[in-house]
Amino acid sequence: METTNYQDVIDFLEEQKASCSIEEKQYFDAAVNTLRKVDRLEAENDRLREAMRLNCLICESMHENGNCTEVGGFCTAIPAAHCPLIPRLRDNLKKVEAERDDILAILHSYRHICGERTPDELSRLVQADEEGRCLVIPIKVGQIVRHKTENWIGQVSEITMNNEGTSLFVSSGGYTGYYPPDVFIVVES
Repeated sequence: METTNYQDVIDFLEEQKASCSIEEKQYFDAAVNTLRKVDRLEAENDRLREAMRLNCLICESMHENGNCTEVGGFCTAIPAAHCPLIPRLRDNLKKVEAERDDILAILHSYRHICGERTPDELSRLVQADEEGRCLVIPIKVGQIVRHKTENWIGQVSEITMNNEGTSLFVSSGGYTGYYPPDVFIVVES
């Protein structure tokens, strides 16, 4: 089984972390720590898989003369079903694989949070946010909205920003134009 070398990814994340906010650095640190754990667990997994081969050298039951003290003979002469090392190795392997799967699930959740964004894209978004160039409004293009005071309904077809702030272009039967987003309530996504 071929293992992945995570060191290049870890090095890349460490480089990207330098240009992030303190809050974002925590996510990078968590990702780096997780990758290091995965790397360690995969190495342990490989070691255990290697040990699963008939190899009495690491078994506590092997006498210095080469005989198995558990079954009373040379280890290669006994059926594997009687070897005390194999169940212990299988248990260890299951534990390591379960821990690896848990860590990979954590990495998957990071990917879910970040989407298909590259680290460079995430870095630019963080920088834009720090510079005050990011704006998140509770309304998006295509949504159906209701005016809070005039009680009419329309569809958002454009969102613009200018010196006066954010405006929504809302189309309705009688009311069409640019309005500030805070005068609307989302009716339908």
